[in-house]
Amino acid sequence: MSRRKITPERAPDGMTAPHGRGEAAVLNAAPGTAPAIEMHGITRVFEGSERAVLDHLDLVVERGEFLAIIGPSGSGKSTLLNAIGLLDTPTSGTYSLFGKNTEGLSDRERDEMRRDHLGFIFQSSNMLLDETSTTNASMGLRVQGVPYSERLQRTEETLEFLGLSDRASIRTRYLSGGEKQRCAIARALATRPPLILADEPTGNLDSHNSAKVIEILQRINATGCTVLVITHDPEVAAAARRVIRIEDGQLHEQSRADSATVPVAEVATDTPAEATVDASAGLAPGEKPATHRRGSFLTDDSIEAISALTSRPLRTLLLGLSFALGVGGLISASGMSESASYQVNQRLLGSEQSTLYISDRDNDQNMLGTYRQGESAQNVADRISALDYVKNTGFVSSVAPADVRITRFSPYEDEPKTAIGLSSTSKTRLEQIGARMNPETLRALEQMNSPLTLQNVADRERAEQLSGAIVSVSAARALGIIPEDKAADNATAEPRPGEMPVVDYGIKLGGLPQVAPGVSIWVDGQLMPVIGLFDPGNSGYEFRNTVIVSPGTLQRTGRGQVTYIAETERGYGKAVAKAIPLTLKPAEPSQINVETPSDLQSLRASIASDLGLYVGVLSGILLVLASLSAATAMYLSVQSRTAEIALRRAIGSSKWLIARIFLMEGVMLGVLGGSIGACSGMIATIILSLVQGWQAVLSPGFVVLGVGVGALTGLVSSAYPAWVASRKSPADAMRG
Repeated sequence: MSRRKITPERAPDGMTAPHGRGEAAVLNAAPGTAPAIEMHGITRVFEGSERAVLDHLDLVVERGEFLAIIGPSGSGKSTLLNAIGLLDTPTSGTYSLFGKNTEGLSDRERDEMRRDHLGFIFQSSNMLLDETSTTNASMGLRVQGVPYSERLQRTEETLEFLGLSDRASIRTRYLSGGEKQRCAIARALATRPPLILADEPTGNLDSHNSAKVIEILQRINATGCTVLVITHDPEVAAAARRVIRIEDGQLHEQSRADSATVPVAEVATDTPAEATVDASAGLAPGEKPATHRRGSFLTDDSIEAISALTSRPLRTLLLGLSFALGVGGLISASGMSESASYQVNQRLLGSEQSTLYISDRDNDQNMLGTYRQGESAQNVADRISALDYVKNTGFVSSVAPADVRITRFSPYEDEPKTAIGLSSTSKTRLEQIGARMNPETLRALEQMNSPLTLQNVADRERAEQLSGAIVSVSAARALGIIPEDKAADNATAEPRPGEMPVVDYGIKLGGLPQVAPGVSIWVDGQLMPVIGLFDPGNSGYEFRNTVIVSPGTLQRTGRGQVTYIAETERGYGKAVAKAIPLTLKPAEPSQINVETPSDLQSLRASIASDLGLYVGVLSGILLVLASLSAATAMYLSVQSRTAEIALRRAIGSSKWLIARIFLMEGVMLGVLGGSIGACSGMIATIILSLVQGWQAVLSPGFVVLGVGVGALTGLVSSAYPAWVASRKSPADAMRG
């Protein structure tokens, strides 16, 4: 560190500075040039107070002056500075800044005046502690819309001029008090304003750093820049060319000395003598700053939002997780809805192939008894199968357990606790449900049904005599034919509650217990030998507790209606259902009743609609909760960042720019949470689908949906906090 005397001739812009640190600049001003500050009759009375803080005061500050306003606490110094800096509006009086009357200026025009013509230096430096010195010093240039490359160059020059070039990339929280204040000066000076307003710039500094700040202000003034310092420190005031005292809202001129009588303090400094700032690059009054290049607004907003979010990692993480919860719930609910709908549709479509149930209202039991050409149950089934798009047709005729008595050893014994019914069915029907039976039992079934196709009477009678009973495994247990714990080796397991069975077409052979010879049962008083057992499988619920007998045997009971079950090609159920009545009874098609799957499509649509409504409501609730959580956190963030907002407004940030900062933070939080939520939601869908044994249905659009919803939710949740931030009065925010 060198110890040297700073002379006015050593100007910071590399040019010869005018002697007198501003006096020559004032004297050499063009004739008729308006003063930098001109105030007349300025009064400021705050709401709820009867005493005027500023009481009809007048103040004229010429361009290039170095003015100190000194006074005790409560004298109105800060109120006056706020009025001069357009941070507050006087209750009455007129105020012109560089010849422009400020009365009636809109908020936007006041922002532009601060942005282009004023530089603020505050007592507490008001640094963004998690940002670098370069970022802090370039804040005003960013507000002015200076392109990034030029912004960086001018900031580097300013930091070098103030001896902070080696601290440019250091976060300001690690700077000393004096370095922070010099960085604050760099922020004010980088925009090359014609007027510097300093509010107690040495109030928080020791004498050594105070002297440095005073020297810097003198060097800035030596370039022709007007400097106005608010202070209560006489030593700081002594460095000024002109001193005014304020007491009880009134100004009193204290001194106006010659340049030769105002000594320049000899201070120890580490500011390089050769450092310069090109003052000629600054704005003349009324000159407009460089405009933004297209797209730079978005880039700057994004950089600031990322910086703000990364500087508060815990808050960012928690807010991101709240968005992720809402979006993840939306994606997982949507994924599970799509997956569940797909499973239901597949199963409904599967059942659509075998859900045509046909019956004749004029039930003719002879269809199961005496053969008549073309009129037996098997003949009718064959006629239906001959239609286009019909894969196969089976038939079944059943007698309810209440209408038939089936016992094991005697027709007079009590019936089993399990209700057992009586049926006659075709081989095709058992193939449709994927039943299981031993090969010899299958051959017996074919023999039992042969009377329906045999034309010779003797053959039919012989076939009837050879028939017997085929008992389901469950009914055999109930009748004591097989032990309770004896099950089929390959019997199909019971379906889980709510599970729709998956049917493999065709009879499965083998795997069932053999029935001992001589075993018989009583059916309505008739002794019938048990030929074998069968397992109807998961989908054969109609045969769960059933004894199958020959068509003739069932016909002689005088009960039971024949029902035909036709499996169709997928999607042709309706068309086949319309054709069957005309095929079977062209003259009386209304006598044929067909229960069709025509409602399955509307059922699928209804299921999809119900699931969609459920998902929408659930997701809406989750997103509302996430939005409220994020909005609350961001609102609290606005309150905690009052000093930052005040600083940004002071350097000329518009209300829209302040709002954009918080809106961009909200959008980025939403995008972050949406991305996490979309990924976690899809992972949750895959896991839950695997647990349910479903095929997970995931759309690539889920990622886009998650990010989009997250961004929109972030935007919405940050809207009110952004509005609150943008509406803060700069003066009120300064007061905190």
